[in-house]
Amino acid sequence: MPNPLGKKSPAPAVLLLDDNHEYRQTMAMMLRREGYRVMQAEKSAALEKTRTDPPALVLMELTTNSANDFELASQLQVARSNSAIPVVYYATEEIKNQISDSTVEVLAKPIPATRVGETLRRHLSEFPDRPRPIASPGFTASK
Repeated sequence: MPNPLGKKSPAPAVLLLDDNHEYRQTMAMMLRREGYRVMQAEKSAALEKTRTDPPALVLMELTTNSANDFELASQLQVARSNSAIPVVYYATEEIKNQISDSTVEVLAKPIPATRVGETLRRHLSEFPDRPRPIASPGFTASK
């Protein structure tokens, strides 16, 4: 499968973090069709996964416990020797609407394959040779 960024180098690795096995498998299949090398993990295994095989980008589901998800994104940055790994989030529309920081990209589920592909290509091609900071978005949990 060709590199989705149109380069001759190997396809970039995307670490897909989702605790729902079925949805993670569906997303992985979409990403592979787009040409990405896909690594999968539950969020609890994310740090170890980035140490053993650092990804080019993390695609992570946000849950109702999104504050912990953002903390995990910060830990991923530290785990990579202070180099930021770009993180793209996805969530239900309800959770997406609770994110108050407009600098953070959150894709609404269900995500069309074309949207996933264009979003990852954009994030990976903006700064291909240097790390990007991880944003710590504002999150307002509804009660």
